[in-house]
Amino acid sequence: MVNKQKVYEGKTDYAVAPGETIKENLEAIGMTQSDLSIRLGMSAKTINEIIAGKAPITVKTAAGLESVLGIPSAFWLRMEALYRADLARLEEKKRVEEEFVRAKKFPYKEMNRNGWIKAASDATERVFLLRSFFKVSDLRHIDNLGYVVNFRRQLMYSASYPAILAWLQRSENLARAIVTKPYSKKKLLSSLGELRRLTLTTDDTLREKIKELCASFGVAVTFVEPLPKTSLCGATRWISPDKALIGLSLRGKRLDMMWFNLFHEIGHIVCGHKKKEVFLSFNSEKDLLECGADREEKNEKEADAFAQNTLIEPQAYQAFLQRNNFSNASVVDFAREMEIHPSIVYGRLAKDGKISWKAAELHRIKINFESMGSSFGSISLKIVPASLCFLKVCSIGETVPCYKT
Repeated sequence: MVNKQKVYEGKTDYAVAPGETIKENLEAIGMTQSDLSIRLGMSAKTINEIIAGKAPITVKTAAGLESVLGIPSAFWLRMEALYRADLARLEEKKRVEEEFVRAKKFPYKEMNRNGWIKAASDATERVFLLRSFFKVSDLRHIDNLGYVVNFRRQLMYSASYPAILAWLQRSENLARAIVTKPYSKKKLLSSLGELRRLTLTTDDTLREKIKELCASFGVAVTFVEPLPKTSLCGATRWISPDKALIGLSLRGKRLDMMWFNLFHEIGHIVCGHKKKEVFLSFNSEKDLLECGADREEKNEKEADAFAQNTLIEPQAYQAFLQRNNFSNASVVDFAREMEIHPSIVYGRLAKDGKISWKAAELHRIKINFESMGSSFGSISLKIVPASLCFLKVCSIGETVPCYKT
């Protein structure tokens, strides 16, 4: 592969039109441009444009020049090709220089540290690598991508627009490599129980199990490290008519948050929110601007309700609250009844103000990203148990944590 940083080395910063050579040969034999135009059967204007490099030397013109000047047509065609290549090179150089400022706005160091993009030796190579990352021929084209137009209005001044662009593109790059079945709402709905039971999985197989199950109903799930100044928990959008993308950042680093965010994003899909839009889930309302539009607020509330009611059956949860017993044993028993991980129940209780976040934190499961293999290798989930004394196999054949009392 050509090293992009070497593209301009050893090259002039100007292009010589083959018309200059025509002009020199005319002067050498004492022929005028007007005379040449007559002999070639072309207008004087066209000859002037060819000599000035504004009009190309065609195959027909090259053959005529061979007859008139005695220089092979292949020579003229080769000069024309070199001239056009030089023009393209100079234009590309100008474009790259114009993109330097835009390239500086992306959190390149963090992207490289996460293994998303290779290190760049200079500003020119950075532009080329960013073009490849975003799948565009010019960084200015990023603003015209559909998902950019749809989510831009949601950003607060505190969020970094380029950082969120990079996060979304990384999610898309990973998702396009995931083979999925065509989207099926029927299959999705029938898989919710199985997906919910995956909350009981607390080992390094969790990520792949989630991806595999969601791919079976047409949804590509990606886990993408958060970037500074994004505050993103997740995002949902359609990357083709029959393939949806859900990206999760693991912001907050808690198992219950990851599962809520996943079901929240699925909620956008199930509730039929517009395919042409991208739905971003932020860390807090302070990071999100909903433009004062009732529709966006309604969509988020619907997705929240879907996540809450799918993870924990509403009537059963109300009955549990009425018992007003939130001891470890009671929570674990209720979680076993719901076939979900107890940390999800603790997170919900804290969210609803039934227990303090400090009390819930003792029983929530921490998760993080762990790099596997080389710096450009895959990323896996690492589950870090919190306050667990042992794992007990319960009656449903899954593992759930047993807490100290």
